Amino acid sequence: ILELREKRAKAWEAAKAFLDSRRNEKGILSAEDDATYTKMEQEITDLGKEIARQERQEALAEEKIEKLPISASDLSAEAVELARQNARRAGVESCVSFRRADALGLPYTGRRGTLICNPPYGRRLLDQNQARRIYDGLGRALQGADSLKKYILTADEDFEECFGAKADKRRKLYNGMIKCQLYMYFRRPVSREAE
Repeated sequence: ILELREKRAKAWEAAKAFLDSRRNEKGILSAEDDATYTKMEQEITDLGKEIARQERQEALAEEKIEKLPISASDLSAEAVELARQNARRAGVESCVSFRRADALGLPYTGRRGTLICNPPYGRRLLDQNQARRIYDGLGRALQGADSLKKYILTADEDFEECFGAKADKRRKLYNGMIKCQLYMYFRRPVSREAE
């Protein structure tokens, strides 16, 4: 690449010198000189493209690609298949392992990483009491999962009470037209408040 850059720099200097020496008293090139300069300019452009191509190849060769353990699960087989189709369309299907599972029954203790969860809100799926039982169960299931950061999206304003712990941070979001909160637990272990 360095040789190509030097060659391009020399070609540019030669093209500038050619222009300076070939312009007539009006500052215009003859048709023949214009054709010659156009070829010189094209060589500079071609060298620039080749330098860029080689730089991209070099960057790609140095790129470190790590496969992160990403898991996606849902109780609904249809939701799992929909997630798989969306991942395929996004080009990330091979990066994610999909399975049908109940979030309340998964082993969280001792795991490191980040949990992102979007449980039912008690509006379209289930009723509010059923959704709140899930929040309570999730809080119990996540006890002892101190190395796991938790991000839980829900529309229920009483989520923290049901979950059993105040969030470290909250962010207002919309899921479609539904006003939600993203409850973030990342600073300290989740510990359920006295019952």
